[in-house]
Amino acid sequence: MCSTFDLNCETCSVDSSRVCTTCRSGLRPNTTSGKCVGCGLHCVSGACDPTSGICNQCVTNYVFQSTNTDQCESCSTFDANCITCASDPTRKCKQCNTGYYPKTSGDYKCQSCDVTCGGKCDTTTGVCAGCQSGYVPTSPITNKCVTYNTFDTNCVECVDDKRECAICQSGMYPNNVKHSLSVMQVVLGNATHQLVSAQAVLQTTSLLIRQEKYFSRKCKVCANGFYPDDASGKCVACATITNCNTCSSDTKKCLACKDPFIQKSGGCESCPIGEYKFSETTCIKCYNTIDNCNTCDTISVGKANCTACIYPHVFNGTKCELCQPNEYYDNTTGTPKCVKNDINCDILSNKENCLDCSDTFFVSNSKCVSSGGCESPTLTSCDCSDQISINSKCTSQIEHCKYQKSEKGVSTCITCDDDNILNYGGVCEQQSVYGLVRNGVAFGCKLGTYLTNQNTCDSCSGSNAVCTTQNKFLKCGDSTILDIEQMACTTDTQCNSVVDGLCVQCKENDFEISKGRCSKCETENCDLCVGRKCQICKLNYLMYSANRCVNKEQVNCERISKNGCAQCKAGYYQVDTNNIEGKYDFCTKTDVELHCKYYSLNTTKCIECQDGFNMKVGVCAEQFDDLNKVKTQNVSVINKKNKLKSQEEIDCLTRNNKGCQRCPSGYYLNKNG
Repeated sequence: MCSTFDLNCETCSVDSSRVCTTCRSGLRPNTTSGKCVGCGLHCVSGACDPTSGICNQCVTNYVFQSTNTDQCESCSTFDANCITCASDPTRKCKQCNTGYYPKTSGDYKCQSCDVTCGGKCDTTTGVCAGCQSGYVPTSPITNKCVTYNTFDTNCVECVDDKRECAICQSGMYPNNVKHSLSVMQVVLGNATHQLVSAQAVLQTTSLLIRQEKYFSRKCKVCANGFYPDDASGKCVACATITNCNTCSSDTKKCLACKDPFIQKSGGCESCPIGEYKFSETTCIKCYNTIDNCNTCDTISVGKANCTACIYPHVFNGTKCELCQPNEYYDNTTGTPKCVKNDINCDILSNKENCLDCSDTFFVSNSKCVSSGGCESPTLTSCDCSDQISINSKCTSQIEHCKYQKSEKGVSTCITCDDDNILNYGGVCEQQSVYGLVRNGVAFGCKLGTYLTNQNTCDSCSGSNAVCTTQNKFLKCGDSTILDIEQMACTTDTQCNSVVDGLCVQCKENDFEISKGRCSKCETENCDLCVGRKCQICKLNYLMYSANRCVNKEQVNCERISKNGCAQCKAGYYQVDTNNIEGKYDFCTKTDVELHCKYYSLNTTKCIECQDGFNMKVGVCAEQFDDLNKVKTQNVSVINKKNKLKSQEEIDCLTRNNKGCQRCPSGYYLNKNG
């Protein structure tokens, strides 16, 4: 069976040559091996002949390499400018890149758009999508464009890619309906003239001033009194520009405006108030031409007429001037004028208001008032004692008022006498709250109160106290004491006696008074502190160094007194001065050979020997050879380093452990030996 030779083989060669002649769908016989193999790589599945192997259809965008083959190639391999090609055996490009379109015969590859299309054509049909310069599309549109002249012999320039003329030959303009050329028309007013040429236009009307080489449908230059309208292209009268006399003939711009308007930005504008038309383009202030003139009218360019003067000037027909000294300015009718003054008034501002009165009168409430009774009258007031007079005579003094103001006959107190306060009703009242009030300002408060920033007295926190604010005290009352650092009143449980808010005696000896209150001594076991320093230590304690008390046992002391150690323990002798560290040794271990009971560092010698020993010049011994009588000789004493030191001694009759007790006649006892 064929399937035994090849599973995909349906019919085999009848000559037993082991060659498959028909394969299953999608396969073809191989001419070399005789077995079934797949169709070409880009052949549509099942589209190749199972006997011949010829491909009947390629996949999308692939085309047959040649006729009667099973191989397909891409469109771009077939033609570099081909985008889409036919998948059947026809080998045709269906759509090309921009600037190209498929041929309809021959090799059916892509060809360039016609040169008249300007590189713009349909990539499938080749119909022009635009035209190169100087060409317009055909009607109907084809694969080529025609010249402007072919489209219209009078057309010089067309709209790009359209069958519309933009610029015509001389004497013609584009017809916006037909998009071709018409004979030029010139519009004057409401009359329309049909002209046959530009030369005829120049001969028959003055509207068209300048003949150009080419013409559009808009007039560029108009006759005097007209300007070209951008919207309609027609000539429009200068009068259509508001307040314009003369305008430019080639643009909408006024050159000269009607008075009193000036030319600005192509239009006509009025001058600001207070100015007039000085030239066709400028305005200036009225007072620059007419002194003291506030507003004016323009008579003609550069000439003005004053309509209102600067107050208090009045226009007399030619200029602005001030009223005479015996006149006043009056504008009650709306027209400023000068009017003669009233009696007793030297200068009036108007009929009702006098500015300066004659002698013996002063101005009060704009009227002249007699100055009788004034201490020193001025222009507008009457000087009075302890009063400020404003347009008023002197008035009677208000009770308890130090200074008062009199205005138009009405008196008002400004400042009260000392210890009086001006109430809201303007009346001076005596006060009992403050310590001192002067000129309406409190300078102090009574005991137990303080002065606030609002110039009022508020209570301190405690009676009989002196404070600057509610919680800041200078002195405390009752049994409280003043904490000087915090400026606060507080209690002190260690204080025994308080005077004027300060503690003067503490309950315990180991407390001392510091900053007005009792503070515990910083030195432990101290019985008396003064100025934060211990002066006396407690019982059985010795002052070992500054601000340090030690137990007598620590320094080998047996018995103490108020002056120090009175008796050292056995084997120790007393020392009465500080050591090199500034501390008291009190008791120093005894050298057995020295037999010294009490040693003085100040004198650098022993001053008392142990019991049973005699002392001679600071040296202890049981007996001396010359115990009763001693000649002058060298002896040894102990220095601070327990070394021997030479010293002379005179005859002594009686000696014990404290030294010489009786001297011979003619000598006295030296306590140092």
